[in-house]
Amino acid sequence: MTVEEHAIKNLLDCAGFEILHNGAPDFLCYQGDITKGPVKNIFFVEVKSDKSPELTKNQWNWISILRQLGIDVFVINPNDHNEVTRLIKKLKTSNNHVVEG
Repeated sequence: MTVEEHAIKNLLDCAGFEILHNGAPDFLCYQGDITKGPVKNIFFVEVKSDKSPELTKNQWNWISILRQLGIDVFVINPNDHNEVTRLIKKLKTSNNHVVEG
């Protein structure tokens, strides 16, 4: 896990989200217990760094498909305070994408 991914993971952990890592995008975030359901507040986060700020073609394809399905995807650099603020607002107001288990 990169330093940037670790910083965003800590933010999401503190907000009470479960996180699955090593995907495309980097994090699948949700609240709830997968085994008991329902899972809610589902979104994805792709973490970029100053050294590698651009999405790969594969990342872009994944993000495009997820957004077409109506799922929120954040592409965020922890050094971009506007994007971090947008993610925090999402965490505070998130109440969508409930999936019954």
